[in-house]
Amino acid sequence: ITGQPMLELEFNDQVWPVEIKDLSFDPQTTAETAYVLGRDEDYFDNLKTKWYLWRDRKEMLMRYQVDGEALSKDVELILVQVEEPVIEPTLKLNDDNQVSLMPGKNGKVVDKEKLWDLIDQRLGSLELKKVELPVKMMNVEVTGEELAKAQGRAENLKLKKLSLSYGEYAETLTSQELLDLIDFKDSFNEEKIASIAASLAKGINRSPQNAAFRFESGRVTEFKPALKGQNLNIEATVEEIKNKLIEVEGQECEERVKCPAVVAKLVVTTTEPEVSIAEVNNLGIKELLGKGESTFHGSIASRTQCGFNSG
Repeated sequence: ITGQPMLELEFNDQVWPVEIKDLSFDPQTTAETAYVLGRDEDYFDNLKTKWYLWRDRKEMLMRYQVDGEALSKDVELILVQVEEPVIEPTLKLNDDNQVSLMPGKNGKVVDKEKLWDLIDQRLGSLELKKVELPVKMMNVEVTGEELAKAQGRAENLKLKKLSLSYGEYAETLTSQELLDLIDFKDSFNEEKIASIAASLAKGINRSPQNAAFRFESGRVTEFKPALKGQNLNIEATVEEIKNKLIEVEGQECEERVKCPAVVAKLVVTTTEPEVSIAEVNNLGIKELLGKGESTFHGSIASRTQCGFNSG
């Protein structure tokens, strides 16, 4: 190979030249590798290897070296121009409260493993001819009937309400959020429901907090109440939301404002702290020093002011 070696990638009559930088060959190692074929195992395995080589006429690729990082970068820049992601169907609620159906779009992706095998064969066989990009078409796997059915479900769901609740927390999903959970295969999208649950878990999950009370030099320097640990059970919560979505879909409502919300209760497990506020001996509070009655008119009748000696 003389001059700057080039490789061409081709797809749909479009050709992209790729410069092969720092290409060099190693005939010595290639010859040594070829020599040991059929000689480096026991007698019968060697005999079998030689027979397969004779039958299949296996081509021995030349060992080579190349600037792999530069080659990968150049190839990826080409693939970006060729590949198109699949756009899944979506249901959108317009400003006039009408449901619009976006049917999605087919995509295409390059089989990268096969492509690099082809490039390796071209370089190893010293044949820098065109490489046809192995492109696979990726189709939207939703039928027209399924699209129409999903749109009908969306028209129904846009009038409904689903609230997620735990303790003092409550949040009602918007109409669009309800539409986003529709699965085009006649159910609800568990992956999207799990994503909602995972997002909620970030605000709910916490480790248990031990009570703490530190009294130094006549002053309280630290006070922390005991708090239970909380952990959202993702799997159980997804199942609860899915069941309530089915209940919501079965409601009969003509207007969202008049439709009662169905409540999905988030499934949260709690963990007790090791030290509670009641365990005063473990907090270093030893002795009551004084007691006084409040004269504030708004004070609870039984409220007292206490001082403690810390030890």
